[in-house]
Amino acid sequence: MYRSTGARSSHRGALLLITIGIAATLTAGAVAVVQAGGPAAATDPFAGMPDPEAVDARQAQPQAQVGYSVGAPRVRIHGHRRLYRIDSTGQIQKVRLVNFGLSVYRAAEKLANFDGRSFIQITSGRWSGWYVKALATSPNLVDRYSSASVELSAGKHSGVRFYADGHVRVRRPIYLDSATTFEVGRRATLDGRDYYLVKQGPLAGRWIHAAQGATLIATGAREPGTGDAPEPTSQPNPTTEPQPTQQPVASAAPQPTAAPAATWKGIVLIYPGTDVTYTRADGTDYHLTSQMSGTMRDLVLNTVQRFSRSVNNWSGGNVAMDLDIVEVPHNVTALDRLGDGYWLGPRSVRDDLDHYAPDGTYDSIFVVWKARDDKERIPVGGWGLTLPPGSWANGAGYSSIITPSEMWWWTDSTNPEEVFVHEWMHQVLYWQEQHERLSLDLHGGASYGYESVNGTWKRWLSDLMKGEVRDGNHYTGVDRAMWAADQPTRP
Repeated sequence: MYRSTGARSSHRGALLLITIGIAATLTAGAVAVVQAGGPAAATDPFAGMPDPEAVDARQAQPQAQVGYSVGAPRVRIHGHRRLYRIDSTGQIQKVRLVNFGLSVYRAAEKLANFDGRSFIQITSGRWSGWYVKALATSPNLVDRYSSASVELSAGKHSGVRFYADGHVRVRRPIYLDSATTFEVGRRATLDGRDYYLVKQGPLAGRWIHAAQGATLIATGAREPGTGDAPEPTSQPNPTTEPQPTQQPVASAAPQPTAAPAATWKGIVLIYPGTDVTYTRADGTDYHLTSQMSGTMRDLVLNTVQRFSRSVNNWSGGNVAMDLDIVEVPHNVTALDRLGDGYWLGPRSVRDDLDHYAPDGTYDSIFVVWKARDDKERIPVGGWGLTLPPGSWANGAGYSSIITPSEMWWWTDSTNPEEVFVHEWMHQVLYWQEQHERLSLDLHGGASYGYESVNGTWKRWLSDLMKGEVRDGNHYTGVDRAMWAADQPTRP
């Protein structure tokens, strides 16, 4: 469903929010907030409202449990480029000339080939689904190594595949917990820059920029054209790439074939900016005014679009999410108190909840807002916070999330939609517990033998959503019968 809010259009998609306890990293302070007033009257919708759930801080940095995490493929587009709409038969339906400046979008990992021409498909942002031409060029070979390694420093690196004249590149970021050594097979140049081709590990078959934390060691060069190492042109052959209909969806999970046992109805309210006044811990006031950038807005919407697919896929088809998205035409102007911190709770957005999500219309409500400017962060209690379904949110579950301080928290996550699946599952488990069907700690995956893999708890969440968590001699979790039983809009 699309809705117009006047100042900005709304979009259809999906969004779930994860609570990650990062309060320790936030600037201390206090915000002028909406307070609960005195003893609750019988008609007070906030009577009995608990404190929101937040994830243990140990889960805030899952990358620390593994040596690296790998991000999603991205394409860098520079200057004026033609974009193409191409149908499943390979016919070009539309062509647009766009000045991208210098832009980076998520992209399909593999090339698509139509009439002997190679294309890269954009999979995020405003131009999601459009194609850009990818010319079949490669770096110029400088050295080929019989025995060489490269030490990459801790932090971010980008493994690059060159598919077009140095201006359009498909790249995959990697974040290393510590300095790591990889085998390399050759050095080459492109646009005057040196790159090494990695032979093994998560960046196998990709080029690493030599000037960005890469130190070559144990070199043994061969003359170009000798030995058995493949030439740079051995990058994937565009003519053998599958058609777009054969490319995997973003979640890379198989599509369930059975009809879902339930469809949860949700709404996301995205706030364009924040205009509040702090009272810091030292008693001084600070007025924070900040707007969400267009890039961040696109990132939020892209993550939203991944969510509905992942709910259906990760649950094995047990449940679907039907989510409306509204870009609210005004800023956040008040916050709720939460212990020594603050959050965008239901009291602060009461009028918006009544307007966009009146009583009984949604199972889940999510609000997304920005909690910082260029100088300070509002001391919220976590990246995301969740309440169970109740009168405080017109009968729905309620989750509040701040936009990430660093975009790579989402852009380079193995499963960026996990942050939303997690928060929604808090709502679901609350609901199941209220109906005395299941009592289970969403943060207790380790006690059932699960662990974070490449920075994601996807397997734990997926088994939980399928009722396939092994617990002694039986299984637990939200099984198909529980999904079918009821939900907030279908009690």
